[in-house]
Amino acid sequence: MNGRVRKATRIQVLISIASAVFGILASAALDKIFSTSFLNTPQQTILAILLLVAVLIIIGLVAISVFAQLNEETVQAIDKKQEANAKKIDQKLVDISNNLGGLKWSFVQDPPRSGEGKIYSSFCDIIEKAEFEILCLFVNRTGEHSKADQGREVTTHIYRTEREKYLESIVKKLQLKADENKKFFYKRIIQLPEGKSALIDEERVGIRWYDHFQKVLKILREKPDAGYLKKSDLFFEQSFLIVDRRHIIFPLDGRDPTYGAFYVEGALIFNDPNQKFVDYLINFFNRVDANASIISELPERCS
Repeated sequence: MNGRVRKATRIQVLISIASAVFGILASAALDKIFSTSFLNTPQQTILAILLLVAVLIIIGLVAISVFAQLNEETVQAIDKKQEANAKKIDQKLVDISNNLGGLKWSFVQDPPRSGEGKIYSSFCDIIEKAEFEILCLFVNRTGEHSKADQGREVTTHIYRTEREKYLESIVKKLQLKADENKKFFYKRIIQLPEGKSALIDEERVGIRWYDHFQKVLKILREKPDAGYLKKSDLFFEQSFLIVDRRHIIFPLDGRDPTYGAFYVEGALIFNDPNQKFVDYLINFFNRVDANASIISELPERCS
């Protein structure tokens, strides 16, 4: 605001100076032009030109003043509009936050070539606190597991160790709840880009996941109500986990250009106490589930 006042003051001073200059020049010029000694002389012509120049200067300065004042009004109007828009955006963000019911999120990045397994240790923390349910929609990457041994070269030892701990934490949680005879569900759907008619074996899913699936099936044979493993066509090119219908894990996949091996580069972790986002993902999970087939034994064989 102070800047605008100073700007308006400068314009007014400019007009005053210009008017004074114009008065001096015009007065001197008129005196000379209309004096008999200067009539019809070259001096008269020069003074007439000076008078014309002075008139043009003052007209120009007045025009600049008017333009500046109009520009000032335009700037004020734009500022008011921007301020109004900013308030609308702020309110929209508040509305989104309210609609999502206090959704909070965090981001974990841990590049595998130099990583310390922070992604998987974060997953473990959530799994170990699970009380009643783990849902997982999982994408099986075509071509990933045929290069599994080479793919290990893109990860550090501690990264691989934490990854194994994460998978083991799911098995331990499922077994613990089964031993305690408590209700606990572990439901995993494996999405296959080649279609759900493809058979699940070690070559297709890789040693790590094949071992995990076998351990889970062993527990489910003893406790069939504790969950299931299923396979489906590819519906959603993103894996995610939902724990206790509150915590959401979105792994962010990367791919090594040298070996073509996939790995988890980072993860978005959400805490959704009012289950707004959770409900959407569970509805999506259920739609995939309705089109999925049970995996009852491994390796699968043609019927």
